Amino acid sequence: QEPVRKEKETRNTKLIKVDDDEFIISNGWEMIDANKLKINGDIISSTIDTKEWYNATVPGTVLTTLVDQGVYPDPYFGLNNMMIPDSLCRQDWWYRTTFPGTEIKSNNKVWLLFNGINYEANIWLNGTLIGNIKGAFIRGEFDITRLFKGTNYLAVQIIPPPHPGIPHEASALSPKGPNGGELCQDGPTFICSEGWDWMPGIRDRNMGIWQDVRLKITGEAKMIDPQVITDLALPDTSKANLDIKAKIECFSEGAYTLEVQFAGKQLSEKLRLKEGVNEIFLSSSDIKEVQVQEPKLWWPNGYGEQHLYTMSLNLRNAKTELIDHKNIRFGVRELSYEFAVSTEKVKYQGI
Repeated sequence: QEPVRKEKETRNTKLIKVDDDEFIISNGWEMIDANKLKINGDIISSTIDTKEWYNATVPGTVLTTLVDQGVYPDPYFGLNNMMIPDSLCRQDWWYRTTFPGTEIKSNNKVWLLFNGINYEANIWLNGTLIGNIKGAFIRGEFDITRLFKGTNYLAVQIIPPPHPGIPHEASALSPKGPNGGELCQDGPTFICSEGWDWMPGIRDRNMGIWQDVRLKITGEAKMIDPQVITDLALPDTSKANLDIKAKIECFSEGAYTLEVQFAGKQLSEKLRLKEGVNEIFLSSSDIKEVQVQEPKLWWPNGYGEQHLYTMSLNLRNAKTELIDHKNIRFGVRELSYEFAVSTEKVKYQGI
């Protein structure tokens, strides 16, 4: 049965609150084949007529949207995948959305966070190119404070991988073909999307905005990728020591406080941060208050449950105002092995 193209709907963007001053930009996304446009990102990221655009599925790939909108059939059924052209991965695509602004304090920063695109993207906001992301597992975070308005127009140009490869389609006459692999030249991306001897090619090579897009507001500083490192004195598993590692990007030098909340306990650490990126490390000797007694372990698959703990980090300025917040989920585990050709024991700590 041939798919039926859906009519364009009016969808208002929703800012879904996921944390203090952090929102997912959802629902109002649109998408179009770049070949159908004769304008650039500075115009697309403004007020334009989008009646010919598709309602886009974000997070999702280009093909996700085209299937959802009835342009192509679901490739998971029968031979439907043969009806979808491989040209999808050999051209650019545009995504676009409009989202409202919010009132911010004079010392606040506004950030636009992309948790994952594929393969490359140019990002435009309110008529200005704000940056580029390259690589399917590379996040993009952009300071949009000076561009942030009451109404904001966001445009994303999705660029395909330079080596999409040519899928080999198995058939009764040609049941076995060469492995894929040309896509590997573009780095650790969705390499099997090209097709392999055990699967057909994914026609858009999983291009698109495949993770969520977020709006985040911070104060004079923000935490970057905090990490909890667990240490077990194996074979003793009655206690786990915790280390906390993080970077804090500071926009105004001064005194700050890092609060650690875990298992009903709280630790406050005074910090003196310089302007720029500061590396912070709190060892287990500094945070004995949040050691884990009789921890529930993260077991390998088949050996037990993969239990997760949650730790909250609050960053406050000299006025004790909360300027950034992170929740970290982590498991208590520790792996080790011995090389067969060496007596040297190599120990890896899990997170």
